[in-house]
This record gives sequence, structure tokens and C-alpha cells, in this order.
Amino acid sequence: MRKLCFLLGAMAFCAAINAQERPKQLSIMAGFEYFPEMGDGKGVAYGLEFKSYLNKRVYVVGQFFGAYNDRSRIATYSGYESDNQKIELTNSRQDYALCMGVGVDFLSCKGHRLYVQIAPGIGSMDMQRDHISAIPFEKPAKAEPQYNECTRLAVIGVAGYDYIFKSNLILGVNYTGSHIGYDYNSGAMVKVGYQF
Repeated sequence: MRKLCFLLGAMAFCAAINAQERPKQLSIMAGFEYFPEMGDGKGVAYGLEFKSYLNKRVYVVGQFFGAYNDRSRIATYSGYESDNQKIELTNSRQDYALCMGVGVDFLSCKGHRLYVQIAPGIGSMDMQRDHISAIPFEKPAKAEPQYNECTRLAVIGVAGYDYIFKSNLILGVNYTGSHIGYDYNSGAMVKVGYQF
């Protein structure tokens, strides 16, 4: 029920913003995300962003954010009588968030824009990490999965740079910090969009 209320509120908010005559932007983003809790934590991040300006510098933003990390690997376990056993370990995580917030262009000059924005919303995290389970002097050892799934408050913070061409094409880069549940991840993304 809370998800439905959030979705209906988001749709009403977007409809009210769309009725204004100020500039709007629609962009897609992709890049690198760092997951510190995943060991070798390099993953990918992607997103969709809609901005509607309230005045020359301040805007409201609606954002879909996703990130994925797959660090599955083959591990060697030395057990009974130094017999090396190969075990496949699955380590993966997927994050999704739907957020709405505000931002400000603190520098805006001849198509160059430096901005910061923060958007709270709802996020989902799905993680699986395998651990080797073995009793000494017995074999075979096996991988035991540990699952962690949650849907919680999410906050996406972004600091970035955009260049808007005369054709209204937008190219940009940004640093994105995402907090979903209890974990904070960060990354860098490139952005392509259009201002209308």
C-alpha cells in the first residue's frame, strides 16, 4: 500500500511540474559504482533523470537509479589431506531506487552548469554472498548462500557538471552517492540528455 501511495504521489507531482513553462531535461546515465561490502566492489550503475526548473537555478528532480555487481568466482579450498577442491561462489548485488528531490545549479554560464542535488525515495537491494562451509577432515566442502533483501528509504546525492549545446543536447559527468537501506555506495557516471 505504501508503494502504491508513493507511486501515485510521484505521478501527481510530475504532472504538476510538467504544467509549468520552465525548461525541463530528460537524461540517461551510465557508469561505474563501487560496492565496498562486496570485496572487489566494482560494478555498473545506470539511471534515468527528469529535471524541471522552478527558476534559473533551482529545479525539482525525479530519478530512477540502478546498480549491479556480480563478483562470482571459483575458489580453491584446501581440506582433508591437502586435496584442493574447486567451489563456485556467487557474490552478486542489485540496487534499484525511485527518488524525487531538489537541486541547484550553483554555477551556470554559457551552457556550462555545475550542480548538486539530493533526492530521497524508496529503494530495493537484493544481495547474495556465498561462504564455504566445511567440517575439518571431512569432504566435500560446499558453498552456503546468504541472502539479504530489503526495501527501504533511499537517498541519492549527485554532484556534477553538464554542458548544454545550442541544439539542446546535454553531455555531462557526475559523482553519485547512493544510500539504500544501511549501505552507502558511490560511483561516477556519464550523462546524455535533452533540454526542452
